[in-house]
Amino acid sequence: MFTVSSKNKLSNSTIKQIKAQFDTDLSILLGKEESLEIVKFSNKVQYIFRNGIPIFLVEEKYVPTLKCVHIAPEIVKKVVVDVGAIKHLINGADVMAPGLLHTTSEYPSVTEGELVGIYGYGKDHALATGTVLMTQQQVEELRTGVAIKLGNHLGDSLYMYSIN
Repeated sequence: MFTVSSKNKLSNSTIKQIKAQFDTDLSILLGKEESLEIVKFSNKVQYIFRNGIPIFLVEEKYVPTLKCVHIAPEIVKKVVVDVGAIKHLINGADVMAPGLLHTTSEYPSVTEGELVGIYGYGKDHALATGTVLMTQQQVEELRTGVAIKLGNHLGDSLYMYSIN
């Protein structure tokens, strides 16, 4: 599925660009002792790998993968969905507005297009990452529709991928 077309060591200037994009300390991710590479695949998609594991998708911005959120959870805002939504997330479904309206859900103040980590109620680790399509106010007003477009989720092909 993933065919590597090139692999290069990550430059110091790229590391500085990544650190500048985020408000949190990324030394746990991008420390000097880590093996950091930029990997280009045959489908023209690029990822930054840390010790053989994809941690950022390279687009206009650096997009953290689920593995990245597991290593440094503070890199994105945390959204908590109700227990009933967990099985759907693991199967790759987007987060629907009703899943954010439950009393056990937490939906912080977010803007459209913002990347978030999606957690199940009572879970310590993110189940997925996603892009916000509806703000908290829109979810409360509309009460239906897709609120967060799923990006990377537990058990998908990117999550399971590594370079050894």
